[in-house]
Amino acid sequence: MKNKLRFAIVLAILIILYTVCYFVIPYPHKDTTVFALTYVFAVVAFASQGYTFYVSFCKKDTLKSKVYGLPIFRVGIIYLSVALLTSIIITVVNAFVAVPLWIAIILPVVLLGFAAIGCITTEAVKEEIERQDDKIIYDTHFIDNLKTEFKSLLVTFNYEPLKAKFNKLYDSINYSDPVSNESLILIEDEMDKNYILLKDALYNKDYVELEKQIDKLLLLVNERSARCKSSK
Repeated sequence: MKNKLRFAIVLAILIILYTVCYFVIPYPHKDTTVFALTYVFAVVAFASQGYTFYVSFCKKDTLKSKVYGLPIFRVGIIYLSVALLTSIIITVVNAFVAVPLWIAIILPVVLLGFAAIGCITTEAVKEEIERQDDKIIYDTHFIDNLKTEFKSLLVTFNYEPLKAKFNKLYDSINYSDPVSNESLILIEDEMDKNYILLKDALYNKDYVELEKQIDKLLLLVNERSARCKSSK
């Protein structure tokens, strides 16, 4: 919120400074309409920075989102720079000769159109990158949880005859590909069911059942890893 307010204040100060310079500095203008329109388009260029700032840095309050937003903000700054330069050129020329009204309208509108297209396409890329990042986070959820669960079980696991097998299972899970996909849904459901049975057997000290579930889950983990490799 503070950054938004600071940016709004800076933007307002820039518009005020530009307005004062534009209207207070005494210089002639052959066409009053061109003079006024040129000012309006310059203010539009300033005001558009509020939109690019919001889309770039305020939609999501994460550092990664802000980094991805830099290209959008850069498009806005480039547009502002070119628009101000165009405004100054038209104003200076209009001081000596009457600039045709259509030029004073077409040039700023074309610049605004290109800037809008640049912002829209860059924002679309930003949103797609963020969507893919969110998808990866979501897709690693299953294995990440399983790793955490097994790590806590490993600390308390003290049945020596199955200690080596349990460690092997833990290592297989720990080093398996974390990213899930649609082809792994069924096998991950099976792994989840086996994990519940394994945990129940461990808590009940049913070591025969525990060994059986360790073996089954190890096979499922290895099968999942094989499917992950084949799908790439």
